[in-house]
Amino acid sequence: NDWSIDSKEIEKKITKKTKVLLPVHLHGRPCKMNKIMALAKKYHLHVVEDAAHAVEAEYKGMKVGNIGDITVFSFYVTKNLATGEGGMITTNNKKWAEEMKILSLHGLSRDAYKRYSVKVFRHYRAVAPGFKYNMMDVQAAIGIHQLARIKKNAIIRKKYWQMYQVAFENIPELITPAPEEPDTYHARHLYAILIKPERLKINRDEFINDLLKLNIGSGVHFYPVHLHPYYQKTFAFKKGDFPNAEFIGDRTVSLPLGATLTDKDTNNVIEAIKGIVSKYRKMEMKVIIIAAGIGNRLKPLTNDGPKCLLKIGGKSIVERQMEIFRSLGLTEIAVVRGYKKEKIHFPDLTYFENDDYENNNILHSLFCARDFMDGPFVFTYSDIVYDHGVVKKLLSHPADIGIVVDTHWRKTYVGRTKHPIAEAELVMVDKRGRVTKIGKDVVTPNEAHGEFIGLAKFSTKGAKILTKEFKRLVAKYRKRQNQAFQHAKEFKKAYLTDMIQELVDRGYGVYSVDIKGDWREIDTDEDLAKANIFWNKKEKLI
Repeated sequence: NDWSIDSKEIEKKITKKTKVLLPVHLHGRPCKMNKIMALAKKYHLHVVEDAAHAVEAEYKGMKVGNIGDITVFSFYVTKNLATGEGGMITTNNKKWAEEMKILSLHGLSRDAYKRYSVKVFRHYRAVAPGFKYNMMDVQAAIGIHQLARIKKNAIIRKKYWQMYQVAFENIPELITPAPEEPDTYHARHLYAILIKPERLKINRDEFINDLLKLNIGSGVHFYPVHLHPYYQKTFAFKKGDFPNAEFIGDRTVSLPLGATLTDKDTNNVIEAIKGIVSKYRKMEMKVIIIAAGIGNRLKPLTNDGPKCLLKIGGKSIVERQMEIFRSLGLTEIAVVRGYKKEKIHFPDLTYFENDDYENNNILHSLFCARDFMDGPFVFTYSDIVYDHGVVKKLLSHPADIGIVVDTHWRKTYVGRTKHPIAEAELVMVDKRGRVTKIGKDVVTPNEAHGEFIGLAKFSTKGAKILTKEFKRLVAKYRKRQNQAFQHAKEFKKAYLTDMIQELVDRGYGVYSVDIKGDWREIDTDEDLAKANIFWNKKEKLI
C-alpha cells in the first residue's frame, strides 16, 4: 500500500538476463532497501536507485544515496533541493564515478578546470560519446542557498503533509499515503491521494478539473509509462500489462506541497477536496443489523448464543438477512453485537459493540453504529426473516424515512399463543401514508393500519435528521437517563418506535412502506417453528 516496488515480486521476475534492480523512492518514501539489497547480493545484481524525489530520505539509519551501487537525484525546479535543472549521482565505485564525469562532459578526458589550471598545455581527447551535462555556476549558486534551507523546508512540508493526512484519512472515497515506516525518514516531496472512482460520480481527470475551477493546481504522478505512445509502439505494451501501475495512474492526484505553502493555502485545499467529494459522492446504501439483545423468550435455545444465530431452513437468521441484502447489491453490512457477542463472527462485516445491552434497548444499540450512519442505510431487527421483495420495495420507496408495515399483520398472530398481540408495534397513517402514531400499546388493533416489522430505511437526508435529533435527545437526557421518553419508561430503554414517534411529533415525514405478509418474527420457540414452515414454503416456490 506504499506504491513501492515489492521485493516478493522482484524475486519472481529475476531471470538469467537480469543485471540491475531499479527501486524508485516514489514521492520521497524510501523503498524497503534491506530486502532489495539482500536480493541483489543473492543473485549478484547491481542496484541503481531512482531518488529524484528523495534527497533527504533515510532508511534504517542510512541516507538514501549511500545504500545501492548508484543513486540518481534530481535538482529540477520543483524538487526539494532545486538548482533549476540537472541532478546528482552518488556511488562508492571510483571507476564508475570517473566514467560518469567523462560522459557528462561531452565524453572529454578532462574538464575545463583541469585543462586551464595547468601551466603546461595539453590536448584533451574525446574518449566516449558523451553528453552536454556540465553544471553551470548559476545552478551551483542557487543550490548552495537551497542547501542552507533544506532542513527548515522539510519541517514545513512535513507539517502540511500531516495536515492533509489527518483531514483525508477517514474519507472513504479517498486513499491516503501509507504511514511512515519506523526507522525511516520520508522526504515528503509529494502528497498524493488516490480517489476511488467507484465511490464518486466523476473520474480522476474530472476531479482535477474541479480543483482547477477553484484555482487549485494539482498533478498526476504518474501516468503509467507503458501507456505512453512511444513505449506502446516500441515495446508493444498495452493496457492491462501492468495493472498496479494502471490502478495508481487512473486514480492519483498530487496536491500542493512546498515550503512556501501557508496554513490558509492548505486549509483551502482541504476544504476544496472535501467539497468535491461531498458534491460527487455516490452514496451506497449500508445495512445495520441490531443483534445485541438476549432473547429471553427463546431460552434455553439462546443459552449459548444470540437468537439471530438460530437456524431457519438450515441457515441462521442473520445469514438469511445478509444473503438477501447482498443479492440486492447492499454489501456494506454492520452488526451491533452485545449478548454472547463473540458468537457472531462472519467475514466481510463491520462490528459495533453494545456492552451495556442489559441496561439499554434498540435505539441505543442503533447509535452504537453512529459511525456507520454517514449516508443512507437500512435498519433491521435481527430476529425477523423476510422475502427479497420486501427489501426491494423498501429500497425503491422515495421517502427519506420509510418503515416497512405489514397491513395483513393479524394473520401472523394466528396460532401465536406465546406472543400476545398487545406487543405488536402497530402503526397509524394519514391519507398520504405518513405515520402519525407508532408503538406498543399506543395504537389499538382497530385503529392500526398495520404492524411495523422492524425494517426501515433512511436516505442521506433521513440519516442526518435521525442523528441530529438523537444528539439533541442525548443532550436533553444526559443527566436524566431514567426519565420517560415517548412511550418508554426510561430514555435509555427506548425502542426505535419511540424515536420514530419523536420524529413524527417534530414534523418530519415518516412514510409507511406497505407489505402483505412475506415476513416472520422469531421471538419464541413457537415462532421459530412457524418461521421454518414459512421459509420452507418459500424455498419450494423458488
